Amino acid sequence: MLACACNEIIMATHSAIGPIDPQMSVIANNGSRYMIPAQSILDEFEQAKDEIIKNPELATIWVNRINSYPHGFFKKCEDTINLSIDLVGSWLNTYMLAQFNEKNGMEIAEWLCKGDHKTHGRPITIDKAIEKGLNVYPLESDQKMQDMVLSIFHSTMVTFDITPCVKIIENHFGKGWFSIINIERK
Repeated sequence: MLACACNEIIMATHSAIGPIDPQMSVIANNGSRYMIPAQSILDEFEQAKDEIIKNPELATIWVNRINSYPHGFFKKCEDTINLSIDLVGSWLNTYMLAQFNEKNGMEIAEWLCKGDHKTHGRPITIDKAIEKGLNVYPLESDQKMQDMVLSIFHSTMVTFDITPCVKIIENHFGKGWFSIINIERK
């Protein structure tokens, strides 16, 4: 989502972005908390409706599953997906697509959210991103920038490997936020 609020996305040949995949927090019967894609929850609800229409006896199997969600949860899933599409579509039109006088940000956002990605882990490659209308700058077209990006990547990986740091956020003014997790080893 954040990449769509920029003027361009810089991607290398082997880079990938993921789809818009809003997650819903769900508490299981055992008290464990899980993050589940909102679209998967809605798809499961549609599956339940279809199966019950075909065979009403299946209603008893589905009722416990559906009742495990709080009242209004399916509407919250829809609202979360729609908000994601609205935000990303607006950002695309305001930033990335504005320089091309195009206003198809909502169409791209809809594809990013509801396209046939099947899973968040299925990558959107540089070629697919360009094909769908995103403004992508190929990293390999600028050797100096590629060297800088790889230097930052390698130094970040070394930092993660030899320190308890697990997240780094730094701006162009040299101001940063670093998340550290201390793990006791026995």
